[in-house]
Amino acid sequence: MPTYSATQFDKAVELIGALPKDGPVQPTQADQLKFYGLFKQAKEGDNTKPKPGMMDFAGKAKWGAWNDVKGLDADEAKSQYVEYFIQVLDKAGNPEAAKIKEQVRPFLLALSPFRVARTWPDALQAAGVLAA
Repeated sequence: MPTYSATQFDKAVELIGALPKDGPVQPTQADQLKFYGLFKQAKEGDNTKPKPGMMDFAGKAKWGAWNDVKGLDADEAKSQYVEYFIQVLDKAGNPEAAKIKEQVRPFLLALSPFRVARTWPDALQAAGVLAA
């Protein structure tokens, strides 16, 4: 899986937050929980909160989604979030989803040498700016 930057993660978060409830891209409840878990892992790290009570169904679902990605470092959680967003857009398979993806695509292509590199020297080498 490619590595995405924090800026790409922030853009994906922004676009997901802007999806209309009745729009052409309808993330399922499972998709929403996956986004939630990856977002929390990226922003707060491992889930150390106590498990919600038996009757708190939404809280338990969110807690479980976050706990499922326990151990991922922040960069990996951000990358998985962006990658999953792209998959959701591909799965929607309609012209509107393609338009949303095009909003992300130029951003992804502009930073593509940096998608596989985690450090500046590696990124500069990948872009051909710095000799290996």
